[in-house]
Amino acid sequence: MCIILNALGDEEIGSIMEAYDGLLDLNGVTAIGEKDASKRSGTRFYNCRCQQGPKCAFKGWRDGAENVRGVYEPSEEEEEPVWRMVINEMNIPHIARVEMVTGHSGCRSQAWHVDALRGVTAIFAMTDVDIQKGPTEINFMEHFTSLDLTRGKVKGGLGEGEVERTFAAMPKGSLVMFNANCVHRGTANLSKFDRPVCVLDCSADCGMVGL
Repeated sequence: MCIILNALGDEEIGSIMEAYDGLLDLNGVTAIGEKDASKRSGTRFYNCRCQQGPKCAFKGWRDGAENVRGVYEPSEEEEEPVWRMVINEMNIPHIARVEMVTGHSGCRSQAWHVDALRGVTAIFAMTDVDIQKGPTEINFMEHFTSLDLTRGKVKGGLGEGEVERTFAAMPKGSLVMFNANCVHRGTANLSKFDRPVCVLDCSADCGMVGL
């Protein structure tokens, strides 16, 4: 796990949030902005074909997400951001998913889960995330026996007893990166404000890019 400060500037965050505000839908009838009973919503901006499923059938960049694409797919003339250098050096340059996950005020903690068998989860803070707003909690001590080789995302509970844990509380514009098969969850938002974070699944080429 590592936290990179100032991974995004105010202008980039403003651009992403403009697209998010335009796409957020809390009716629960689409994959965009589907809000569950825990008061948490997911607004999918980009979906590789390898991520397609019954609840999220589209592929590529969603209409209306051009601002987000401009941040995470900069032109060749622009300097490569540090986070992109990191995943390139790790040979996991493929972005499978770009999604705003928002812990709305009063939301409960997520169930413990892992995001993938391999790769890196990258979470960008769109606002200051302190302990009251429900930062991501990562458990480095849990074994991964619940992983299923035939599935991409696997949920599972923790074992008995105490566990070592870390909370990724961080200022606006920061980025936390960790192994995608680390057990983690978004914690309860006890504040009066929403807590949007932009989540990227980074992995090796799935073989479906451009299909």
